[in-house]
Amino acid sequence: MINRFFPACAWAWPSAGLDQLVCAAISPDKSIALTSAQYWLCHNDIDRVAFREHRLLAAVSARLGSALARQAAYPRLIGLQRQLWTRSRMAMAEAAPILKVMHEHRIRVMLLKGGARIAARPTDQQSRVSHDLDILVEASHFRKALDVLFDAGWVPASGESSLSIKSRADSIRSMNFFHQRFGDIDLHQWAYGRSSPITKANVALWDESTLGDFFGSPVYVPSATDRLALAIHHSALDAHTHSDWLVDCAQLVTDTTVDWIRLLELLRQLRAIVAAQIVFSYLSVRIGLAVPTDFLRKLMVDSSTGWLQRIGDLLQAKPRANWSLVSRIARGIVKQSRLLGERSEVVQPMVNRGAVSRLPKIKQLSLSTSFVLHQWATKDSGTWHFQIDLAVNLPAKARRMEFELNTDTQHLLRLRARSLWRRSGFAMIRFFGEVNHEGAETNLRIEARPGRALRGGESQAELERYAPIAFSVLPSTHLFSVKS
Repeated sequence: MINRFFPACAWAWPSAGLDQLVCAAISPDKSIALTSAQYWLCHNDIDRVAFREHRLLAAVSARLGSALARQAAYPRLIGLQRQLWTRSRMAMAEAAPILKVMHEHRIRVMLLKGGARIAARPTDQQSRVSHDLDILVEASHFRKALDVLFDAGWVPASGESSLSIKSRADSIRSMNFFHQRFGDIDLHQWAYGRSSPITKANVALWDESTLGDFFGSPVYVPSATDRLALAIHHSALDAHTHSDWLVDCAQLVTDTTVDWIRLLELLRQLRAIVAAQIVFSYLSVRIGLAVPTDFLRKLMVDSSTGWLQRIGDLLQAKPRANWSLVSRIARGIVKQSRLLGERSEVVQPMVNRGAVSRLPKIKQLSLSTSFVLHQWATKDSGTWHFQIDLAVNLPAKARRMEFELNTDTQHLLRLRARSLWRRSGFAMIRFFGEVNHEGAETNLRIEARPGRALRGGESQAELERYAPIAFSVLPSTHLFSVKS
């Protein structure tokens, strides 16, 4: 294998408890799977592990079932599986109606990740935990799909207004939406590519897909080849979060419809060779799955990845449970560098940052979360400078405060400030900046936005940290036109 210098692929494989659970879920030898599950259950407490282990335990329980009945943890294991299955069904019940609405609006919808697996194999519902639904629409239908979600009462996880999101819709790869307590949808407008689409791969994704059914809604399902490539592309560099995708890959390895030549070409386009080397060497060498020999040989000798990216990909692929202090620090540096690089290629929303200062104690103040700052006449087109002074009553918690400047139909600017002290009381936030008035708009409105979507049932501490900050506009606020 080329690129044998440190670190090798096996360095980033799952190990210890995570390896035991993955082995129990996917080993082709059921006796080995049973032994791995029994060993894990004897040495771990189901109630003390994280959700990522719970997801794998659901797959293990669905696969081995009553073979684990002698384990003391068996009743808890069955209860956990039922709980996760129920939670998944409730999430799907929230999401399914929106798929029908999109179909009625002639929007083609493709399912990704866990949703695609369930649509392709409905019998996997008990083993594949899917509390959110990843859906892909064609880029030409993305804005239309946003309107469908907003009209149905879905709210963006970021807490932004619909006007803000639509203002930058062309640069958004995906956006997370919530609905009531369990609804959770990730809406994508491209599947291949991080900060920008890989056009050739995305076109082929739709061309190779097949029509399926998801709880009564017609949906498109990626080919087995694309599902393998997507699992690696979307999940391999964040393998510490969960390992369901490894189970998905193991299932797809045995699918006779996989085009291994096209898969290798896709992995090269995605610059995912190192991640794939880790995945397929683990599945072949450690788990014992029959990965096609010719594909595996060509993959493992592929030296198209530079040594710096190789080390970075290995660090990001290594599961959390196996990090040392050095690898944790190095991984953090590599991941942040990658994210900064991706963000630099994306159109970022305009953000105006305000300054927070103390106000004398005020006995009474009328607070609101939306206020019309100005009403333009049609002739008032042009650039307008502003000074906006807001009085707010801060909670006793350091937090980020979000506001937006919008007209009735257009997003203009995001306003943001931070309170760094932990003392409650009245404060003033001052924003300076400028906005452009196009002439057709009249009302200039400032709105307080939540730091993230609030779904109901939040604790008081969460509300103090994320709820919209009510404000009062101070008399020192003013706007003036910049004459050309």
